[in-house]
Amino acid sequence: MQTESSLLRALEDGSETLQNITDQFAPLMSNFRIFFFWEQEKTDLKVTREYIVGEASAAPILSDTERSGIAADHRNMCRFESGEDQGFRTVVAALRRYSQEAPKIISLRLDRMHAMLQEKRFDEAREISPFVERISSSGHSVPFRKRGVAFPNGCSRSTTLLEPSGVYDEHDKFREICTSDKDGEEFCMH
Repeated sequence: MQTESSLLRALEDGSETLQNITDQFAPLMSNFRIFFFWEQEKTDLKVTREYIVGEASAAPILSDTERSGIAADHRNMCRFESGEDQGFRTVVAALRRYSQEAPKIISLRLDRMHAMLQEKRFDEAREISPFVERISSSGHSVPFRKRGVAFPNGCSRSTTLLEPSGVYDEHDKFREICTSDKDGEEFCMH
């Protein structure tokens, strides 16, 4: 019984536990599509009928979120009689819309992740060598490629240089800048 009462205290309006959960979730919200639902009918508690979670708590008005009431009490708001129920249609429409938008959102996030990784690698290269400089004037990080260099006069030493593999043009399109000459030697225009 003590576990049950501590759980009930944790769920009370204004509890420290709920506030901590909210504080931890709030910064993450922009990473997700959020649709809040609330019960529109009071729940029968034998002695009285009440809303278990009120609209203001269940579906706060926040930017970039959606909200809708479900015509059921707390116990039944996730139980649908048929595919024609208002609540079912609302939930399914949101899920379909989110799943259609997901590939584009995932692609954008992957692009951002790759750009951040590229920037991290550039910063690491700059820490190792003071000669590594950003080329892109548009603020884009430029991918670097390794290029083996053999020293003249038969020296057996060789090294690897990092060089930009392209630049961004005025239309933000990446252009390769390395080409090959008539003998097949690769060279880069800087």
